[in-house]
Amino acid sequence: MKPVLRVFLVLVLAMFNTTWASAQNMPTPSIAVMDIQSIVAGSAAAKSVRPQARKLRSDFQKDVRRQQDELRKAEKALAQQRAILSPEAFAKKRRDFETRARQAQRDVQARKQSLDSAYGAAMEQIRSSLIIVAQELAKERKVNIVLPKSVVFLSIKSLDLSKEALRRLDKKLPSVKVVVKEKK
Repeated sequence: MKPVLRVFLVLVLAMFNTTWASAQNMPTPSIAVMDIQSIVAGSAAAKSVRPQARKLRSDFQKDVRRQQDELRKAEKALAQQRAILSPEAFAKKRRDFETRARQAQRDVQARKQSLDSAYGAAMEQIRSSLIIVAQELAKERKVNIVLPKSVVFLSIKSLDLSKEALRRLDKKLPSVKVVVKEKK
């Protein structure tokens, strides 16, 4: 056997021996699974968020349509004034209109971001509460690994903590208020 191969073999055996010794001191893995997406989507809190988000989006869309109608009317009025205004006066009114239209577009984008952010914050509050519930369940059941069900190919039903986690999440967080912070 070549000296390099011997050294390699000795190192591998030494690593295996060290790993084996440290593995003997480790706790035995105790695993559970949770269907995180199903828990979050089916939670009472998420169900309370959905109608709020729908109403906010509906109000937003109505407001956008109203602004668009106002801009169309202003543009039509400007077009009618073209014949009676001097070129300089018309150009100034046109610039004012374009400035107003750009500002309306920025306002719409800012409001949409605020709505998206509010929805995301509400859902994050649900996920954060689920983490706390999962930690409590894991501690009670002496589980040291909780895996998302989406990454588990196969498991027995007794390892699934989803129903209990959902029950506790609903008790802990029955609803969430969607709070929109308007940007200034």
